[in-house]
Amino acid sequence: MKTKRPIRNAISRSKQLLEIGFALVKTFHALFVRPKKIWRHPQKCEVLIYDAVGSKTLVDLIGKHSSVVVPTRGESVNIPCLIKAMTKKSFWSRGQTINTYISMFAIRCEVRLVITFIDNNFRFYSLWKLLPGIQTMMIQNGTRDEVNDLKFGLNKTPEYRVNYALSHGFAQSWYYKQFITGRAEAIGSIKNNFVDKIVCDPDRTIVFVSQFRVRALDNKFLITNRNETVYWDEYFTAEKIIFKFLLGWCKQNNYKLAVCGCQSSNKVEEHQFFSSISSESESFSYLARQTETGSYEYTDAAEIVVTIDSTLGFESLGRGNKTAFFYNRNVTVTVSQLFGWPAVLPESGPFWTNSRSEAEFERVMNSVASATDVEFAKMREPYMDDLMVWDPGNSKAKALIESILDTSKPAIK
Repeated sequence: MKTKRPIRNAISRSKQLLEIGFALVKTFHALFVRPKKIWRHPQKCEVLIYDAVGSKTLVDLIGKHSSVVVPTRGESVNIPCLIKAMTKKSFWSRGQTINTYISMFAIRCEVRLVITFIDNNFRFYSLWKLLPGIQTMMIQNGTRDEVNDLKFGLNKTPEYRVNYALSHGFAQSWYYKQFITGRAEAIGSIKNNFVDKIVCDPDRTIVFVSQFRVRALDNKFLITNRNETVYWDEYFTAEKIIFKFLLGWCKQNNYKLAVCGCQSSNKVEEHQFFSSISSESESFSYLARQTETGSYEYTDAAEIVVTIDSTLGFESLGRGNKTAFFYNRNVTVTVSQLFGWPAVLPESGPFWTNSRSEAEFERVMNSVASATDVEFAKMREPYMDDLMVWDPGNSKAKALIESILDTSKPAIK
C-alpha cells in the first residue's frame, strides 16, 4: 500500500503537468501562431487599449491623446513584442502568457495608461504586476451578473487590482470594490453618454428591446459559473412570454408594438423569431439595427421602452425614457439576476417586477403608461445613482483621463 501511493501521486502529478502543458501550447497557438504577424515595433503613444472590442468608443473618449489598440483574441500578433515577452519567466506561467505579451507592448509604446472596455476579462485585473509606473483603467461595458459574467469568487484578493474602475452606477462600483483594489467611480455608460438625447412627440408606440441570439446546433446557450448548462429554449422563454403579453396589451390599449433589433448579421432570424410568437391578427414592426446609435434613436422615440434585463433598457432609463423592466429569466436562482442588482431593491416597483405573473406585467405597464413624463422622472429619480448615471458627453470620464495624461496637472485623487 505504501509503495503504491507515491506511484499514484506521481502519475497524478504527471497528468496535471501534461494538462498544463497542453493548455499552454493551445493558448500559444491560438494567440501567437495562427494570427496575422506584424513585424514592426508598435508606435509610441500615451494610451494602450487592451482588447479591440469597444476600442472605437475608447478612442473617442481619449480624444486628442494618442493611442494604440492591442488585440487579445488572436486577431494579430506583434512579433518584436512577442520575442521580448518570451524572454520573461512570467510568459511561461499559466494565466500570465497574454498579460506578459501585453506588458511588453505597453512598455515598448511608453504609455502612461492601459485601458479596457472588457470589465469581465479577469486577466486584466492582474496586469498591474507587470506594469511598473503605468496606470490601469477598466470601464464597464454592459449590465452584469454573477452567473454569466462576474465570477470573482467569495473573497477579495490582492491579485485583482486596477487604478480606476469606472462603472454604470454606484451599486456596481460598490460591488467591484468588494473584489478589486482601486478607485471605483460611477460614470454611466460611455456609449450612452456619447449619444445626444432626441426629444420628440411619442406616437403611442411600445418598443420591446430584443436580446435575441441565434440558436446553436446543440441548443446550449451558456454555462454558468456553477458549471450549469442553460439551454437556448429555456433562456429565451422570457422573450416569448413577455412579447406575447405585449401583443395583447398593445391591442387592448390601442398602442403600436415594435421590436428594437439587436442583431447586425442575423436580422432575418431575429425577425422570424418574433413573428413565430405572434398570430395573424397580432401585428408589430421590426426596427432593424442599422447603425451604432440607431438603438438609442429607437428608444428615444418610443412612448414606452420594455425590456427584460438588457443594457439598452438601463441606458434608456438613464436617458429619461419611460422604461419598464420584466426580470423573469428563471433559468438560475441567484440574487444577482434580480432587477437592479447589486442594488438591493424590492421584488416589484413602479416600473419593474421580478415576477412571471401576467397580473404583475399588467400592473407595471399600467403604472408606466399612466405616468406623465414629469411623474415618471420622479418615479425613477431615487434609483438612478445606483442603476445608471447619465453624464452627457462623458465629462467625468474625460476629466479623469485628462488628469492622468496631463503631466502639468496633478492627477485627480
